[in-house]
Amino acid sequence: MSDPNHAQFPAQQQPAPGWYPDGTGTVRWWDGSAWTAHTQGSAPVAAAPRPAVLERPRLADHLAVDGPWTWVIALAQLLAVPSIFLIDVRGYVRSLTEGDQSGFISYFATTGIVALLGWALTALIIVAAHRDSKRLTALGVVRPFHWAFAFLGATVYLIGRHVVLRKVTRTPGWPLWANLACVLVSLVITTIWTVMFMQFMLSELATSPLYS
Repeated sequence: MSDPNHAQFPAQQQPAPGWYPDGTGTVRWWDGSAWTAHTQGSAPVAAAPRPAVLERPRLADHLAVDGPWTWVIALAQLLAVPSIFLIDVRGYVRSLTEGDQSGFISYFATTGIVALLGWALTALIIVAAHRDSKRLTALGVVRPFHWAFAFLGATVYLIGRHVVLRKVTRTPGWPLWANLACVLVSLVITTIWTVMFMQFMLSELATSPLYS
């Protein structure tokens, strides 16, 4: 039986009976003169060609991939640690124990200064990552780890940078390990400072006439 919805072979070129694509994406039985109702699933579809992957060429082993900007990123964490000692903890505690509102003002002012220093440090890391990425490109590194990941932190950028560089050259990744050490030192110092702050505040509150 013929079906007007399906493509027909020209009368002068009609093939022998068999399974053929009918023009609708289905393999259908051709009885020699017309299509029948018998189908055999979908016609094979050619796979789309995969886009070519741009490979990263190998660089010379032990190439000096770590420059001054790399070390700025790695060690910048240490610059943030001393800033916490600028916070006027005594002024805050004095406000709680003596009712001196100027202590609150001093505390929040110094906290704001520390926050500004932290943002400035983040900006420095981002600029350094951009310069470092440009340097790697100049050295021949194809598609270096994008500098914008520095917005997520120095450690994130250095990890991604190290992963990419390990694919193209031999590098021990000293900036990454130095940064991780800085993070650990910062965590220890911050924890000690927090404990001392809490102990000082509790001792002052215990002897304050306002809370006795």
